[in-house]
Amino acid sequence: MFFKHAPTVNVPYPLAAENHDFVNLWHGIPLKRFGMAQVDPGDAAEDVIAEHLGCRSVITSSAIDTLAMTSAFYPLTSEQMWQTGLPRNDVVNKPTELLPPDLAAQRSRLLDELAGRRLVMFLPTFKKDREHGYYRFTAADLDRLAAWSERHNAVLGLREHMADRSRAYARMLAPIGPLDLSSRHYPDLEVLYAAADGLVSDYSSCLVDFMLTGRPVISFAYDLDRYAAEERGLFYDLEQVLPGPVCRTFDELAAALDGVFAPRTPEQDAEYAWKRRIFFEHLDDGNARRVVNRVRELALDEPR
Repeated sequence: MFFKHAPTVNVPYPLAAENHDFVNLWHGIPLKRFGMAQVDPGDAAEDVIAEHLGCRSVITSSAIDTLAMTSAFYPLTSEQMWQTGLPRNDVVNKPTELLPPDLAAQRSRLLDELAGRRLVMFLPTFKKDREHGYYRFTAADLDRLAAWSERHNAVLGLREHMADRSRAYARMLAPIGPLDLSSRHYPDLEVLYAAADGLVSDYSSCLVDFMLTGRPVISFAYDLDRYAAEERGLFYDLEQVLPGPVCRTFDELAAALDGVFAPRTPEQDAEYAWKRRIFFEHLDDGNARRVVNRVRELALDEPR
């Protein structure tokens, strides 16, 4: 059984782990802590551990990702982390003509919506703290974003976290007309990356996933101190592992957006390449194949 979060979340009926092999494909390469690695697992710790013990294995992307996921999925061991790369990332850089028809249709539809404009995705993560979790865009901020769009023939594409029902950013950014990249319109985020020229998020795993494209990433970490210390915490120092700016203020974000389309220097290319290697052992499109081979090893003497 394959799932991306937890057996009780993704499997709609009870199945015993004693009789099934649950393989957790997960849903990104995390920057923020979760599970037993978060700042305070709280009263849910026993339930979280029970969920983890139901997993035969968890898919990881690199050696450092394996360390992070082992801590998050305690009491699972590092031997239960399969460092194959995440199958979801196999489609990130695949040409549209090689995608399955449903995925190709999503990418083609986005390109039609762009109509030649450059796309910068804004993909904020979920925040438990609703009072302090959202950045409050002012009218002046919106004016500057609109002017940026005009100068660069660009548009923001907004996709709020699937667990965030408030749609606060959709309401705040409505005056500048962001593209609606929600899962209602585009179920599979990974196939959209190839159409984007850059990405802005706060602490979402998409900042890492998007690095496969080699294109610019920007962290808008306006609440970094509070988030790192009080809400979830982070596995890494963002400035050490991200190949783009970590912006604390809107002024810094505006400056980063103005430079997002500028060509990189050879030194910046080299920095991007080694930071990408931190998170990706495999840069090909063979992650799903490697997972299949590991599954075969559970039952066969020799994988095919």
